Amino acid sequence: MKYHCQKIKVSFIRLKKLGYKTEPAFCMYLDIKGNPYLELLKLE
Repeated sequence: MKYHCQKIKVSFIRLKKLGYKTEPAFCMYLDIKGNPYLELLKLE
């Protein structure tokens, strides 16, 4: 589990350095299509 969490963290840091905002980065990592802000709200 610890390795998997570290892998996710590194992926997000890489996307943030490329200029992505948090929500779009989550959607890219989770392969969620559409408007990242609206799609993440649907997961609530």
